[in-house]
Amino acid sequence: MKNTILIGPSGFLGPAILSKYPSIIAVGRKKPPFYCINKFIYIKDIYNLKKLDKLKIDHVIFLIGNSNHHVLNNMPLNKALSYNVYPLESALNYFSKRKIKKIITFTGALVYDEKKIKIPCKENSKLNGYKNNYIFSKFMAEKITKHYQNKIKIINVRLSNIYGPSLLERPDIIISIFNKILKKKKVEIMSNVPARDFIHVDDVAKGVIKLLKSSFTGNINLGTGKHTSIKKVMEIITKITGIKIESKQKKVTGPLIYSHDITLLKKYTKWEPKISISKGVALTWKKMNYWNKKIK
Repeated sequence: MKNTILIGPSGFLGPAILSKYPSIIAVGRKKPPFYCINKFIYIKDIYNLKKLDKLKIDHVIFLIGNSNHHVLNNMPLNKALSYNVYPLESALNYFSKRKIKKIITFTGALVYDEKKIKIPCKENSKLNGYKNNYIFSKFMAEKITKHYQNKIKIINVRLSNIYGPSLLERPDIIISIFNKILKKKKVEIMSNVPARDFIHVDDVAKGVIKLLKSSFTGNINLGTGKHTSIKKVMEIITKITGIKIESKQKKVTGPLIYSHDITLLKKYTKWEPKISISKGVALTWKKMNYWNKKIK
């Protein structure tokens, strides 16, 4: 991926992409983790990208934002916008004046209207961007990309439930469970009833590059196209770790069953995710357990 930059290299998805594609240049305030050997360009903030002026850029992977909806929903709305909308608009304004081939950005499945969708959920399904601060900020981010579509080629990826190894403390159910197990804390979840479209971060990394190389622009789902119950995931984790996980069986928000329709993804990339949930959870535990021992 020559002449490609990734903005926001220290989060969850960024390091997974960078570690697989060492020619991609990392751009941000924080360096990617130790296992990424990519060139790194420090920028003080996203609102001043002059350091990139002389850099040959064909593709941009934009990963700046906050995906922790629990945090953003307990903050003023403007705070959510400052994470997920304003930086994106500033970047799009800058890159729209450069001769780049494409930029890829990310929202998520939560922008769909859970009361009006059919499973698997297609890209033309009804949206509802007004449920809370987090969803509104992601919804508005999509609107911003639409505003710039005549000036720059943009792909906006609606990710399903991404999981995989990370050095970060994250609210995602699989990572949070493994972190608690590693810290020898009691592991409880709200409910094991819902079923979600879980996709491993390594599959997402490959899917992102496939999309960048494709002719597609616009909104597109990136998931597995299948749903797996949280109960099944818990059974896999227990088999791997020997730790039993308690479920409080409390009511949770969102549809009980969700999966992306990935017909469009397969059409334009001739590719689909390959890592099964059993293999993916096992890979996640193996890597997180290894990192935990290495860092200690």
